[in-house]
Amino acid sequence: MRVVKVNASVMGASHKRKPNPICQDANLVRVLDDKTIVAAVADGHGSPKCRFSDRGAKMAAECFFFMIRKYYEDAEGNHDELIRWLRPNEATRFVQLFHTLWKKRVNKSYAQLRRRYPDLTEQKDVDYELFGTTFLGLVVASDFRFAIQIGDGDISYITTEGCKAVIEADKFLGTETYSLSDDSPWKHAKVFFQRANYDDVVPSMFMLTSDGFANSFKDDEQYKVACKDYFDTICKYGQKAVQSNLEEWLSQTSEEGCGDDISLVAIGWINDEENHGQEDD
Repeated sequence: MRVVKVNASVMGASHKRKPNPICQDANLVRVLDDKTIVAAVADGHGSPKCRFSDRGAKMAAECFFFMIRKYYEDAEGNHDELIRWLRPNEATRFVQLFHTLWKKRVNKSYAQLRRRYPDLTEQKDVDYELFGTTFLGLVVASDFRFAIQIGDGDISYITTEGCKAVIEADKFLGTETYSLSDDSPWKHAKVFFQRANYDDVVPSMFMLTSDGFANSFKDDEQYKVACKDYFDTICKYGQKAVQSNLEEWLSQTSEEGCGDDISLVAIGWINDEENHGQEDD
């Protein structure tokens, strides 16, 4: 069995045609000392009211990893202790701490931005909506899986049998969604927790995608087909082949689909003989 990880964020096709375009998405994949994988996707809202949401998305992903790493270090690598802090009945507390840490990072960024943007010099108090973002987070350890979702986007689990949602995302009309910039994002956060081993199902894969991915397909069934196609391609050709083409594929999906930014993170387990000798980075 081999662990594979691929990740990318690309600017949406419609955004490229605007003046001074910026990709509002961010993603992150990190590995702790005991091979626990931490992954995140954040989708900055990108509206005029959220002019620094690209920063908000990047800080959200970084803050999530910082929190999980801090929990891990405080537990001295003891997974039973880590699980105690991540179990569902602790979800509200986790999101509250995550939100507080994110706001501290935003405060620091805003202080710097006020010196660069004249229209902010008189506005001392931070408007967190300026940095608004959705968030998807995933932790995969040797004996448990933990996921969290605030706002839109998708976390899916794919096997040879097909694709299913890890968290059933809320359905929103138009561009409305819950946000990490809300006053109480923990009220709308959704959490998944499962005791499971790496090798319970091989091959298998978790996929995190910003809403630009699913919105580029006609319906949920086509989205699931696309997820399964990525799974099959990773199993057949390996991590490096997929990673080297991922940005191009996602850009094409955006061009032929909704035109939005797209982020995709995939964490999977495949049989060694399926990896064509390609070593995991």
